Amino acid sequence: MAFDGITTYHLIGELDHTLKDGRIRKIYQPEKDEIRLLINCGAGNVTLLLSVNANNPRAALTEKKKSNPETPPSFCMVLRKHILNGTIINVRQHQSDRVLILDITSKNEFNEQEIKSLIVEIMGRNSNIILTHVPQSPEASPVIIDSLKKVGSSSSRYRQILPGLMYKTPPEKDRLNFFTCNTPEAF
Repeated sequence: MAFDGITTYHLIGELDHTLKDGRIRKIYQPEKDEIRLLINCGAGNVTLLLSVNANNPRAALTEKKKSNPETPPSFCMVLRKHILNGTIINVRQHQSDRVLILDITSKNEFNEQEIKSLIVEIMGRNSNIILTHVPQSPEASPVIIDSLKKVGSSSSRYRQILPGLMYKTPPEKDRLNFFTCNTPEAF
């Protein structure tokens, strides 16, 4: 099934209900384009699958097991450093896009609480998983810590996805946000 904004909206509702206040206990990267988070949610553990496979990008709860490589890939290690043992405080969607955002509170190397966002863009061949640091001030843009797929200036003129840069949302392209549009005026 293809993901669209409405499917993502309903998925967000289910994930927020299930994962909110859950603790991330394990992080795996069994495939080059797939992340699995084992989350303790009070009543038990659930596994969240985040796939950015060009043919079948998705986010879903799963019970299927997969073998992991002996040496974890670098993005998996970055996720373990920043969000392992973190608590999911919010699951949300960017406007009506196919962008799922997990807000996670965790401790940094100085033992201070920080909020990080794991952003999953479910956009066909342009799908990506991006870890950002949420700034203290609301008007500041999130800073990219790392991403599963790096996008440089040679690949995209609109936005680059590289560590240290400000996170910029995917292009809007004259789409209506179905949460804010009024039906009579939209047509």
